[in-house]
Amino acid sequence: MSSATAGTDRRSRLIETAIRLFSERPYEEVSVEDIAADAGVATGLLYYHFTDKQGLYAAGLELLAQQLKEHIDVAAGGDAPPLQRLMAGLDARLAFVEEHPTGYRELLAGAASQPKVAAIIERERHERLQLMVEGLFPDAAPSPLVLATLEGWLHFVDGVQLSWLHSGRLDRAQVSELCGRVLFATALAAVELDQQTQAEAERAAS
Repeated sequence: MSSATAGTDRRSRLIETAIRLFSERPYEEVSVEDIAADAGVATGLLYYHFTDKQGLYAAGLELLAQQLKEHIDVAAGGDAPPLQRLMAGLDARLAFVEEHPTGYRELLAGAASQPKVAAIIERERHERLQLMVEGLFPDAAPSPLVLATLEGWLHFVDGVQLSWLHSGRLDRAQVSELCGRVLFATALAAVELDQQTQAEAERAAS
């Protein structure tokens, strides 16, 4: 094995180890020494590849975000109708969240300060939005109000997932069912409000 390949392998091992440890314990409770010892490398090698713990944390979050996106892409791919793919992607997301509870919390919190992580999350969010638009409004573009409602649902899902992780009193099936019901209820409410606003405008103009 060449020295370059060995270096790449050690770097990857450090990132994988960091993801696992950050998924098990909060950031503050994981030390550089913990990560290096668990990965079976010298502490100096960690500093060589990542400068400090924050650099390794950023690399770990980036990889975790990419893994989440790939996990959802596999579940939401294929030729199924858009809404079916959306819900399959939601179930895949919940499975990932359940498997990486601390890591997922860190991922959402870290996205605010990590541009690469934020870009991956936003790209995945945009793809989910497109699936909703295609599934719910195949014949015409939704109004700004409806579009804002769909975008708000995406953030609602993140909030519900975090509450689920914090409380520990819900199961995955309940969370998935709740998110699905809220999507259709809020989309319907937005459409009805649009129609009401349009009718009022027409009455005022007549």
